[in-house]
Amino acid sequence: MLIGHHPFFIEYEVDEVKNNKGLAGGVRQIKKDNKYSEFEEKEISGSLLQLEHNSRIKNEFLTLVNSLTDNYLFTYGSQVKQGWSIALDKKDKENRLSYSQTGYISPSFVTEIDKISFKGTHKIHDLLLQIFDDKGNIIRSIGVTDLIEIYRSIRNISLKKSFYNACIVFNRAQYLSAYEYSASYIFMVSAVEALIEIENQTIKVESCSACGQPKYKVNRKFKDFIDKYGFKVSDKIKSDFYSLRSKISHAGQLLEGSYDSTFLIQGQEDLDSEYIRSEQRQTYENFKILTRVCFLKFLLSLEAGSGS
Repeated sequence: MLIGHHPFFIEYEVDEVKNNKGLAGGVRQIKKDNKYSEFEEKEISGSLLQLEHNSRIKNEFLTLVNSLTDNYLFTYGSQVKQGWSIALDKKDKENRLSYSQTGYISPSFVTEIDKISFKGTHKIHDLLLQIFDDKGNIIRSIGVTDLIEIYRSIRNISLKKSFYNACIVFNRAQYLSAYEYSASYIFMVSAVEALIEIENQTIKVESCSACGQPKYKVNRKFKDFIDKYGFKVSDKIKSDFYSLRSKISHAGQLLEGSYDSTFLIQGQEDLDSEYIRSEQRQTYENFKILTRVCFLKFLLSLEAGSGS
């Protein structure tokens, strides 16, 4: 298994943006009751407009791909790290000090790289979901391009934004997994809850007859959503998924992976801790797969009405 950062080239198109006006830079004191018409509009540089537009499209694309596939694609910051470096080759005494920029290499990296595009026929890595009929025949294959087109076809701007925001939360969960499993897990559950909020936004919330407070039935909605958009999971496992989130956020019981690990088992406490760590890691990975399936199927469900 290869672990590390490896280059991946994606080809995509963006529209040309120019001749737009906006507020002058340096607006700092914006109040709640400000009106856009009160500010002076100025011509915005075409290059600046295009740069911002390109960045938004790129981030939107990567966010969708990361939420709907088992890949995690990212880009480095726009500021390339540059500085002085010293060559470690002692033979080259004259050219040991040089000005350079950081980079990385990849296993099997070649000098001639073909363009990689999600356009065209489905490749094996592009296939995400297959739909079968009652006889077990494949009636449709769903890939990355299909899902992105469904997303782009959503006419309801508010719905589209809500789904994209849920994707951003899921992306943050994946990013955090490299640093903090407990926070990552909370973000993953929150990503699913964001989809549940979209699913139930038109349903009237009941109120308690005794105190008048709304009855959200959070746990029940969570389980129902998994049944509808996930895959077959026992009721106990669904409860474990949500209770683990509650232990972290409400009781401060972090996942064992958040604490220092040790290679030495010196007693029963270490042995018990290692067992819990492995169980929680498996729960985390299972829920990550389930979350991605929920995102995939939920977006697919929006296709019929194009998200109207």
